[in-house]
Formats: sequence, structure tokens, C-alpha cells
Amino acid sequence: MITRRWTSESGKLCLAIFLAVKTVSAQTLPSNSSALSTQALGNILLVQSGTDEARAQAAARLTLIHTPAASAILVAALRSPDEQAADAAAKAIADAGWADPAFIAPLEDLLGSNAVMNGWAATILRQFGGNAAVGQKILQCANDGQLPAAARVPVVKALGVFISKEAAGDLVDLVQDQNQSDELRQAAGLALAEMSGEALGQDGRKWRAWWQKAGGMSAADFTAAMTARRAAQFPALINENDRLQHGLDRMLKSLYFTSPAADQARILDSLLTSEAPEIRRSGAQIVEIDAAGGRPMSTHSRERLMAMLGGDSDATVRSAAAAALGLDPTAGPLLLSRLNEEADPDARVALLGAIAPRQDPAAMGLAIQLLNDPSPLVAQAAADLLAAGGSTLRDAKNADLRGRAEAALLSALDRNATGDFPLFRRSVTAALAGLGDMNLYERMVRLSSASEPEGVRIEALGGLGLLAQTTPDIAAVLADFVDGGGTPNALRLKAAQVLAGVATTAYVDRLVDRLHRNPEPRDDIRAAIWLTVQGWMSNLSDDRLVRLAERLRDEKDYAREVEVRRFFAVRLESRKTDDALQTAASQWETMATRELDDLGKPAEAAADFARVIAYDESKSATGEDLPHNPFRGETAALLAVGPPYAAAVKFAADTLSDAKRASVLPDVLEEFPRFAERLSGQANNRDSLDKAIALAQAFDDAKLAVPASLSYVADNLKNAADTARRNVLNIGGQ
Repeated sequence: MITRRWTSESGKLCLAIFLAVKTVSAQTLPSNSSALSTQALGNILLVQSGTDEARAQAAARLTLIHTPAASAILVAALRSPDEQAADAAAKAIADAGWADPAFIAPLEDLLGSNAVMNGWAATILRQFGGNAAVGQKILQCANDGQLPAAARVPVVKALGVFISKEAAGDLVDLVQDQNQSDELRQAAGLALAEMSGEALGQDGRKWRAWWQKAGGMSAADFTAAMTARRAAQFPALINENDRLQHGLDRMLKSLYFTSPAADQARILDSLLTSEAPEIRRSGAQIVEIDAAGGRPMSTHSRERLMAMLGGDSDATVRSAAAAALGLDPTAGPLLLSRLNEEADPDARVALLGAIAPRQDPAAMGLAIQLLNDPSPLVAQAAADLLAAGGSTLRDAKNADLRGRAEAALLSALDRNATGDFPLFRRSVTAALAGLGDMNLYERMVRLSSASEPEGVRIEALGGLGLLAQTTPDIAAVLADFVDGGGTPNALRLKAAQVLAGVATTAYVDRLVDRLHRNPEPRDDIRAAIWLTVQGWMSNLSDDRLVRLAERLRDEKDYAREVEVRRFFAVRLESRKTDDALQTAASQWETMATRELDDLGKPAEAAADFARVIAYDESKSATGEDLPHNPFRGETAALLAVGPPYAAAVKFAADTLSDAKRASVLPDVLEEFPRFAERLSGQANNRDSLDKAIALAQAFDDAKLAVPASLSYVADNLKNAADTARRNVLNIGGQ
């Protein structure tokens, strides 16, 4: 609930914001201003050369600018094939709570198998709870059983704001379905509670009883009844206050990030020292955003945060201060001491999260004790801290700490044997998995069984993967999960991923079978399988690499065939022997041919043919006959790249001027009219006809000194261009 002091302070801050914006708009910002233009921020977000961190910062600042131009850039990022741009935009919009209808369509298109993206998209789309069309899209995604459970969870939760009898019925079915993951059924229960105003948790029997009555209503009566129930349970005032608080938070951050650098310290200090806890929290979050973006934390801000952490009366402020100080490498001792003194469960969770990345043995000792905390959230955060510190616990010098952690975790697991707190059980399993103790092998096998929630099984597979790194025979268990019938999608994916860390070659063919002979239906699992096979290639003999490439060729999986051959060629070149270099050149030529003829990648083909030519020329003397195919292939590849054909013409010129290439000169030059004739023969394709004309013009403009014996090349090229011009006229062009 928002405090009266917050209401008073918000009025003062709004006035301050107005005056600050008016002042800034009346003058030209100094050259060292930290405020970037909307266009500049758009360039950072949309250009792939930017770092992920810079793009995330750009997207966040665009949400603070909050103009139609900023919205258009974010929409472009959401629609971009560049996943990093789309991720940065979706996260920034979700964090800002910006409910622009322009975001709806691109976000709906992004709903899919990516759990993180679905979380951001659902957070944004749930703001349009009154839009039935949006609700229908959310429902379709929630009901897609082909998606990983983790990807469906945030979408299912979002259904709670879309009052729909159809959605309620599907949620009731989901909350009762024991074949679904515990997290998914929990999400369905939360959505039903939000939609109906009933607090029945994820008890399928209670929801079934509720549905026996509610399901008998008409769709209109159901909507009216749920709306009335929600209104009684959740007063509109709370929603209005939430919107006001969120809006002020966004204004405060906008004021800070768009102000000149010289003013930012003063603005931040006013936020950190405000009488209203909501405003102090915003100030702490600004410090965290700056620190996450690589901006050093000032001594003054650090001191303010430390004071907040130790003495602020509001737990949410203490939590925000802990999160910010978690990015300060010097704050570890203070965070740890506060963990001993903090009473609020949410603040303790924030402290544990801030401490976890440090992998501090002292913090782990305290986390062992907190596994017994009465708050399930604190106990879970303690288990998460131990899971994050797996590498520290595996260190031989911490053997005693590891033993105490293992005993406490096993005890916690046994106490939670009924699965009352499935997320805590998953975190405990993750911590046990990270210990890498072979004595836990049987326990990990049991935890990966179908009797456990899906999240627990996933963590157990991670534990088996870690054990398999020292005992490769355990990989057989993981391989069974990859190709076992009836294995849930999330487990097949996890098994494929952890197998990559096992130094074995025993399962290469078995996994490749899942790409073609017994195909895995899901794209993300196929990609994980291939990444694992790639990780194993360094352990394969030359002969097995060749056999793998030939198998992929026979299965017409040319892209992966090229990847295998490229790995093999680089290995051969590293040996530097004549036989190895000759075999490598043969591999490069095969790759180039495949890229040109089967994959439509002429630029890559040109680069690979060039390597073959360089090798052939290094082994030949003037007057010796060079291999012809690489020169024909190089010319064809450069021509296939398209206009302005400068690289192809230059290659022809270089060949004409090099006496060593006399024998291959016809192969190079004859490729020009041959390519132009293919283009000009596409009588109704204006683009191809224009390319044929452009090629003839580029060749003619170069004024190449073509020998008389090859004069037919220019004649044939001219004829092809003439044919192209006639076809242009025939289709009504000029």
C-alpha cells in the first residue's frame, strides 16, 4: 500500500521533474552529457556490433524516453531477426511496464519455446487484460503441449487477467493433470485464483468442485460473476495505486538517465534521501542499473546504500539496497553481517541473492543453517546460494564444508519428501547436483525418475552430467533420456546439453540418429544435440570425422556436413605436414562446392575456394597445370554474390596478369558469359535480367586485356546482355 508520505513526496517530485525538464529543454546539453538521442539509442540497440550490455542499456533508456519514436524503435527490435535486440527490447519494456498497443503484435509473434522471452512477453501482454484477442493468443500458447513446460509457465500465469470461461476450463484441466510439471500446475492454480478471486492453490479437487458450479454458467454470466468477485477481492484503489507508483518510478528513472552527467549525482542523492520509501527504493534501483551497466558506484552512493541496508525502516528498500550492493565487490562482509541480523524474509532472500555470486565459504556456512528457516522462500534462496557455490564446495580444501552442506541438503530433501514445496526441492537438488559426489549417484538416478517433479528431474540430470565428466560410463543414462520414448521435452533437452561436457565418443551415431533416422521433433532439442556432437568432435579420430561428414552428406544435411569438414580441415592444417595440408585443401574444396551448389552461400564458398587456390599455387611452379575446378568455382561464387561484380572482375584481372594462371584463364573468363546466359534466360524475372546487364557492363568497363583466342568471351557476354534487354522490353520494362 502506498503511504501518505509517498503521496506528498510524489507531488513534490512531479513539480521538480517539471522544472528540471523545462530547464533542460531550454538549453543545449553539454557535449559530455550522458543523455543520448533517440536515434543514437536506436542505432546501439539495432546494430549487431554493439555489446549485449550496451544494447540492454539502450533499450532501457528508450523506455524512459517514452515517445512514439522510442516505441517505433523498440517495435523494430522486437521484430528483428537478431535475438539479442529482441531480448533487450522485451526485457526493457517489461521492466518499465510500458503498455503501448504497438507492442502487442510483435510480442504475440515472439511467444514460443523460449521461457525467458515468454516471461517478458507475458508480463507486457497481461497489461491488456481487457483485450479478448490478446487473451486468445495467450491461451493458444498456454495450451501448446509441444512447448517446454518452462516456456508455458509464464503464459499460463498471465491468463489470470483475461476473464474467459474457455480459459478457466483449460486451467482447471491443467491444474488437475498429474502428467504436467508441478510448476505448470502451480501456475494454473495462480491464474485461476487471480481470475476467480478464489484462493484454492493448486488443489485439483477443489478447483474441480468450483468448476462444477462455475462451468455451468454462460460465457457472459461467467465473465460478470468473475468480474464482480475480483472487484470485491481486489479493490480498484490498489490497482490505481500500483499504476501511480509504477508511473512515478518510471518518471524518476527517466529524469535521472536523461539528465546531464553533472546533474545526475544531485538527482540520485535526492532520491536516496527521500522521506518516502517508494522513492528511496527507486534510487537504489538506479544505482543497481548503473552498476550493472559498468558505471562505477560512487563512494557517496555506496555509503547511502549501506545506511539503507542497516537501518531503513522499509524492507523493500533494504532489499533494493542489497541488490545494488551485490554488484559492489567490497560489500561482501556487510551483506553477510546483515544476513545475520535481518528479520524480514523478502529482505533475507535479497541478501542471499546478492551474496550468492561471491561463492564465499562463510556465507555457505550460514546458508547451511538457513536451509531450516521457517520461510520456504529463505530456505530456497539458501539452497540456491549453495548451488551457485558448487565449484567452491568441490574444492578439496573445503572438504569439511562440503560434507556439512551435503548432510544438510540431504536432510532438507528428506524433510520435503512429499513435495509440498517443489521449488525448494528443486533448489536443494541443484545444490546436491553441484557437489559432484559419486556417492550421490543412486540418489541422482532416483531424483531423475518420473516420480519427481520435472524441475527436480532436470537438476538431477545436471548432477548426473557432472558425475559423468569423471565417470563417462554414466553418460549411458543421459543418452537414454535423449532418445527414450515418452521422455518429457525439457528432460530430453537437459540430457542433450549435459552430455556435451562428457569426454566420450560412444554416443555420436546414436545422437545423430535423432537428427534424421529417428528425428527429434523439437528444434531446440535438435540444436542441443548438434552442439553436443560438435563438442565431441575433438575426441573423434580422422576416420570417424570423415565417416560422420559422409553420413551427413548422404542424409542431405549439408550445413552440418560442412561444419564437420571445416573442423577436420582446421585440425589437418595445424599438423603442417604435406599430406595433411593436401587433405585439408581437398576438404576446403568440398566445403566450397557444397556452399555454392547446395547451401546458397556464395560468399563463404568464395572464401573457401580462395584457400584451395592459395594452396595449389603454393605447390605449383610457373608453367605447371593448376587444378581447374577451384578457379571455376571461385569465379562462379564471386559472380553469385551479385552486383556490382567488382570482386569477380578483379579476380579475372588478377588471373590475366599472373603467368602461373595461364592454364586456368579460360576456366575463369568463360564463367562470365555462362553466368550471364543463365540470368538472361529467366525471361520474366526483372531482377535476374538487370543482373545480366550489370555483369556485362562491369566486364566491359574493366577494359580487360583478354587474349584474342578468348575474344568469344566478350561476344557471348554481349549477346547475353542483349537477350536480357529484349526480355526486359517484353515484360514492359525500360
